[in-house]
Amino acid sequence: MKQHLRVADYKNMPWKNGLGTTVELAVASHSSVGLPDRDDSPFLWRISIASVAQDGPFSCFPHIDRSLMILEGKGMVLAVAGQENLKLEEPFHPVKFAGDIAVESQLTGGPITDFNVMADRRYARAKVAVLQSGLEKQEIELSGGTDFFHVPANASAAIFVAGDQNFRLAAGESCHLTGENGRVFLVSDETVAKEKTSSPVIHVAIGLV
Repeated sequence: MKQHLRVADYKNMPWKNGLGTTVELAVASHSSVGLPDRDDSPFLWRISIASVAQDGPFSCFPHIDRSLMILEGKGMVLAVAGQENLKLEEPFHPVKFAGDIAVESQLTGGPITDFNVMADRRYARAKVAVLQSGLEKQEIELSGGTDFFHVPANASAAIFVAGDQNFRLAAGESCHLTGENGRVFLVSDETVAKEKTSSPVIHVAIGLV
């Protein structure tokens, strides 16, 4: 199954701790894959984008593992209880940490926008990769579970070729693939090819444990 998600399809939601808002791109419940829903976890997995304008604590999510990266902004440091600080100094470099331990964030140069992937570690694993839509056609092996592609708001459009079908994601748009096997090819949008540059595309692959 393939869903082409546009900006109007996303959902604005308050943070769990009430200190900000997030844009939910996609979410799956436990029951969506045949598991019983859990009172101790609000979702099986969720993909979202948030704007962080001030220092402060992260929300606590029991049983959740998180992957986080900056999309825009100059940086953020995460003080994670029991381990060394995580430094997010450049866009599109994800870091991982547990969502059920204390985390305090400190901005290093003003507000940032981040991309956040959360998965219930008891049932699912999420891998986040940053692809580059550029001069070379890229081959991407689908996971057979959930494959989610997102073109950031400040990036160029991307074109995917799956068999005899093409689908184009404009800036800010996403594609949610479920239960698809095989390969897709990432090719350059005309603008990227003409300017001989590359532009990021985020790929999230989520599979059951």
